[in-house]
Amino acid sequence: MLDVGHRGPNNPEDGPSTTTDRVQELEKQHRGQLLGLGAIALEMHQSGEIDTDYLMGLAAEVAGTEEELRLLRAG
Repeated sequence: MLDVGHRGPNNPEDGPSTTTDRVQELEKQHRGQLLGLGAIALEMHQSGEIDTDYLMGLAAEVAGTEEELRLLRAG
């Protein structure tokens, strides 16, 4: 798997491709977070044991990723 955090000498860390790579990485992370949150919420609902504090913590992580994406896209 490619580690976008280690770029070669022809790809400076502060270049636009690095930002694009980071946005793509965060978008993938965000999709995974949303799927995970949904799956956990569904499982809790089906079992009748909903832990709202845990779900709120996961939702805060999703919101943090969304904010980071927003800032990167704003440039």
